[in-house]
Amino acid sequence: MRILTLCHEAPPIGGGAGAAAIALAEELVRRGHEVDYVTMHHGDLPERERRNGVEITRLACGRKVPELSTTPEKLRWVWAARREVARLLRQGQYDIIHCHFVVPAGLIAYTLRGRGVPYVVTCHGSDIPGYNPHMFGLEHRLMLPLWRRIVLGASALTSPSRSLAHLIAKACGREAPDVQVVPHGFEVERFECSSRDRRILLVSRLVARKGFQHFLQAIEGTDIGFGVDIVGDGPMRPELEALAARTPTPVRFWGWLDNSSDELRSLYERAAIFVFPSSAENFPVTLLEAMDAGLAIITTDCTGCPEVVGDAALLVPPEDPAAIRQALLKLTQSEDLVADLGDAARERIREHFAWSVVAEQYLALFAGAARRHPPEPIAVAGGGGVMPPATASRSLPAVTADKGASAPRCTPTGTVQAIGALNSVPRLSEPELWVLIGCDCDPDTPARGGASYDSRQPLRWRGISDGLAHFGEVRRGLARELPQSLVKVTWCVRADQQIRELHGSYAWAYTAFETTWRQLSDQGDEIGWHPHVWRWSEDASVWYQEAEDESWSSGWLPDAHEALSEAVGHPVRVARTGWEYHSNASMRIFADLGLTLDFSAVPGRRTPGFRVADSDHIHEFEDWSLSPEHPYRPSAADYRRPARPGEEQLDIWEVPKAAFRSRFWRAMSAARSAVRALRTGEPGKVFAGPAWHSQLNTAGLATHPRIFRYVASQKIAEAAREGRSLLSTSFHADELLATGPAGTKLTDASHLTTNLRGLLTMAERRGVRVSFVTASEVHAALSEDPAAFGAHLAAADAAGGQAPSDRSASGPRNRRQGI
Repeated sequence: MRILTLCHEAPPIGGGAGAAAIALAEELVRRGHEVDYVTMHHGDLPERERRNGVEITRLACGRKVPELSTTPEKLRWVWAARREVARLLRQGQYDIIHCHFVVPAGLIAYTLRGRGVPYVVTCHGSDIPGYNPHMFGLEHRLMLPLWRRIVLGASALTSPSRSLAHLIAKACGREAPDVQVVPHGFEVERFECSSRDRRILLVSRLVARKGFQHFLQAIEGTDIGFGVDIVGDGPMRPELEALAARTPTPVRFWGWLDNSSDELRSLYERAAIFVFPSSAENFPVTLLEAMDAGLAIITTDCTGCPEVVGDAALLVPPEDPAAIRQALLKLTQSEDLVADLGDAARERIREHFAWSVVAEQYLALFAGAARRHPPEPIAVAGGGGVMPPATASRSLPAVTADKGASAPRCTPTGTVQAIGALNSVPRLSEPELWVLIGCDCDPDTPARGGASYDSRQPLRWRGISDGLAHFGEVRRGLARELPQSLVKVTWCVRADQQIRELHGSYAWAYTAFETTWRQLSDQGDEIGWHPHVWRWSEDASVWYQEAEDESWSSGWLPDAHEALSEAVGHPVRVARTGWEYHSNASMRIFADLGLTLDFSAVPGRRTPGFRVADSDHIHEFEDWSLSPEHPYRPSAADYRRPARPGEEQLDIWEVPKAAFRSRFWRAMSAARSAVRALRTGEPGKVFAGPAWHSQLNTAGLATHPRIFRYVASQKIAEAAREGRSLLSTSFHADELLATGPAGTKLTDASHLTTNLRGLLTMAERRGVRVSFVTASEVHAALSEDPAAFGAHLAAADAAGGQAPSDRSASGPRNRRQGI
């Protein structure tokens, strides 16, 4: 297993949490796993270091002191660490991101959750609202909404103590997650137990909640016959030194000592009594050190301290100097009691807190999270392909073959089932989401080195020649974690008037890459049709989207379909039009040609038609303002909606793309359209108004994960609510070509696999099974059960009423009823 550990502390900086985090990492390496550790830099520590097999990266954040970091320092570390973690995720395949502290480490993993690697959070105390309100009360109140998102987004959550787990549940409220109590481990028998001196040891940061001031108040004015050693540093040191000056008991302040230093080891081995009077602790590692050293311990009876020491210590109330004084009198007057408590402490740490015990609990936790959310392949920069996972040691979900099925099926521990025979629509006891992925196999866009679509320059097809050639690597990479041929795609190949005029044949885009198409078909994919209604204007010297001439469209569409079907070797039955363009005439032609399913519709979308310069041609017009969000059979009178009683119904299914309502993303979409219009020098086509009336938005499979998540989460929720739902999405072939660092583009090659992984992760969390299907398989399901994907809602609209989910998609009436 390969693990990425995030913690802003690591010895020699920080406290017990950092020591526990690095010790766990080293134990995991000893067990044969790989661990990369990202932390804060301080002083002259090396920026990169290999320590006991752990690769440590320290990032500069202006940390001033080793014992404590400030909020600004943590924020600077989050900024630097997020970039470093994103780089590591691109370069290597990790099974788990292990975050120590909800904030800041968990915040980094949460913002990168779209990369497909599950994250586990170990809480330590100060990162939990209500744990230390005197120091972090304001920060906790301000960050509570984000804090809850981080916690609820984790694949697993651990706490070293039950008391802290209770605080986590209280902070989360009704959405309280399961918190697994996994104690901090310790390298037992680290200290030798020989002769003891009459000395008392206190070790921690010198902050108010550690309670050292209450210990000094307990011995104020008294010589207890023992010397006192205080190890640590912090803002309370001047006050503590002033208190120590008022007692005849000799007190020595050692300052900050490294955990591995000989001085600290000697202090533990020489002392007889250990005092830890903290008022708020999660799971103090310093108590483990005292137990392993065989010291008689005095600590408080609150929060996590009693869970650590059990019955091997004297417990006192917090902030109670008198109680501390009484406990000290018992120990200083009884050598037998000191010895008995020391022996009990050493026995307890061996039984419960040895790393051999604790590491097994973490590995079981990580393996479970990795099985539920197996990592996805990593996109190769510049090539659009996908590298296989770097390690093969991770646990995989068991796979069995179903008789009569065309592909394997996961056991219930997995999230995905491949669809069986086309004429079999299984009835499942669990909710199911069918995912229909279409790829528009167009020439390369200008953003990826192609020519402008409305020019007559030579077209480039690297999206097919290079991008699709790498798709086999994508599939093989996914197959390492998921069943073979799991992800299916309906490849919609261009065959239209523009292709014929520029390349000499309607079917050129298929025949030129026939080997690629046949290989994909052999892997369970489907070939569909993708006609654009581009028409060349001699007067304006431009390709434009023909929106008026019905006779022109009906003249070549049948010929293009016939040519493509002949090249493929069988009739092509599914299609998607270019730019989502359709009309009453083109939809009827599709039905007459025997096409069974079209997935062009974008519910609620309406874009303006505008005149091409120096001509009467209309360019870039689409109108799906009346379309429902579920599959329907189009009315011959209006292709955008189901047929009403008494109307002719076309014998073809229209499957809309998955869409979502979001004011924010609607505004973002409008802003992008405005920027595009201004760049092309034609702002009128946006500011004229109609483009702003779109009620819904869609996101393709290669769009940024933050956008795609809206669509996926909506459909997953629908499946959980209704039992079955259909997510129809798409991408373009040239989006398989990487255009830059992952995550920096609105559409990028890396987003495709990230979104697939994110989809599966969200679905499993809701208990929804995901099935990848081709367009023909969707048609087969609809033919057997017309209401298979909520088509009953579309039927309500056909009867004259509007489906509840379509109320905001009414939009203006279509001004174009002919073509």
